[in-house]
Amino acid sequence: MKSLSLAVAVALMTLPARPLILSAQETTKPALSEWTNIKNIPPGDELSVVLRNRESVKGRLNSVSDTTLILTRGKSQLDVNRSDAFRIYRIIPRSAKKATLVGTGIGAAIGSGIGAGIAGIDDEGWPIVLLGGFGAGLGAITGFLIGSRKLQILIFENT
Repeated sequence: MKSLSLAVAVALMTLPARPLILSAQETTKPALSEWTNIKNIPPGDELSVVLRNRESVKGRLNSVSDTTLILTRGKSQLDVNRSDAFRIYRIIPRSAKKATLVGTGIGAAIGSGIGAGIAGIDDEGWPIVLLGGFGAGLGAITGFLIGSRKLQILIFENT
């Protein structure tokens, strides 16, 4: 019994110290200057390359060697030397479903509120329904346009 209470006491004393131990451990992120970041990307993914002369080139990854990155744009291929690349971004498409649903809800609420203000005290509910539906449609379009943008993640920076 005495050893059980001692074990519980030790456990209760070490629990507050646990967050300090965990915060001391840092996770290592891959350095942006490492070319292996590009080698780990599967062929076919969309990339955007900013060259040293600030010109931007977009295309799908075809292959990567130690010194060259080959992008495909349509039927043509473009070779980008490692020394010419200033920054390389991976372009990831995002789903617009959540933003569309949020826009629909916000638009319906705002439209219904405006409709309720127009209807006033009258028993007629058609302005609420009509403007609520119009607001929902407008909100859905706005949410879709905002949410369908592509995400660019920096994967390489030549220093």
